[in-house]
Amino acid sequence: LCVVMVGDVRMKPYVDDTSGYSIQVPEGWSRDMPIALTPEFHPPSEYGGRRFRISVAPAGRVAPGGGMSVLAQTGAGAAAGYASAADYARAEATKFAPIEGDKGSDKGAVSQIVASRASPDGRYYYYEYRVENSIYPLHFWGVSALGPGQVGSARKLGRRDIVSVVCQMPEDKATPEDFRLLEAIVDSFRVQEF
Repeated sequence: LCVVMVGDVRMKPYVDDTSGYSIQVPEGWSRDMPIALTPEFHPPSEYGGRRFRISVAPAGRVAPGGGMSVLAQTGAGAAAGYASAADYARAEATKFAPIEGDKGSDKGAVSQIVASRASPDGRYYYYEYRVENSIYPLHFWGVSALGPGQVGSARKLGRRDIVSVVCQMPEDKATPEDFRLLEAIVDSFRVQEF
């Protein structure tokens, strides 16, 4: 990965060879780990503002070269929303709040899907949604891909991981530059071949 600029923000590569992914991170952003093995990046002293986290979850044995939709071929995978990028966006958004118009959405916070798409090769699911809540509206961008699995025996045995990047920021503080920056972070995400 090379160093790139997004507006006036210099990006630097962050590579995790153990989990098999890379991403561009704004230079100077802090790295925390509020949840075990889930790095979170944000500007220093900007808690509750712009941020993104990277999570790695086991997917089990999956044949090499498959995209996210291969996970839908299992019963649990179909229920989890892996059949399409739109289904996946819906599953991710409902983790935060019910989708507008769905059961329970009249009781407070609601999610609204803004966009979803799969990469041309089907390896990456991209999504964007917003959440209206009683405090302030939040905007989310995300991408998930089937990763090669952890280095060592997991990779040798074909045990893959779902690697996800989720960016968020309060809409009331957002500028067009913030939107471009978080979108660029999502677009820079790559998993290693397997």
